[in-house]
Amino acid sequence: MTPLQPRKAERARCQHSDAIAAVLAILALTAITRLISARVYHGRMIELLERYQRLPIRFLELWQESGWRLKVYTITFPGNPVHPELLQAAKQVAQRWLRQPAAPNQRSHGVGFLGIHEGRGANFVFVDWWSDESELHHHLYMSPVDRPTELQYVTPTGLVASVWDLRVLCFERQAWIDTVLANPIGADIEGYVNRRLNEDV
Repeated sequence: MTPLQPRKAERARCQHSDAIAAVLAILALTAITRLISARVYHGRMIELLERYQRLPIRFLELWQESGWRLKVYTITFPGNPVHPELLQAAKQVAQRWLRQPAAPNQRSHGVGFLGIHEGRGANFVFVDWWSDESELHHHLYMSPVDRPTELQYVTPTGLVASVWDLRVLCFERQAWIDTVLANPIGADIEGYVNRRLNEDV
């Protein structure tokens, strides 16, 4: 072995170590990038398609149908009004419930709310009304964004609401408590109907 051979071997080992270090640095950078756009939950990575965006929830109208009064809310991306076809389809599925006779021994108050959420990946429609004293009936439908009128009943799947839709349910719960259940002057249905939500969440 010549005197230069140990030096060449040492240089090769150093280059090999540098290559390994470079690969590890790339892997670490990739992991950090993934963590920035994801969340870890119980050891599982949840990759987010997009960052959370505040959406406008707007009271549209007080809809009267078959003796019922429903507060109609829309949830859309800023500057995008709800499509008329989706609004009409939502009212049609709501009518199926509102026109049914009340169940035996169930008191109905003729008030509730209809939510229409025009999302990026799907449309959500929820029909809710109050019965007895503190029970809320909740029914959920979904449709593809490109076929808004094809609403499918998805309540049996166990799906309840998106995080934006939950704000409507929370608001309406508190409105019912304030105006009916815990109202010091007695239940005020008109007060409930006139309590409406308009905010970005």
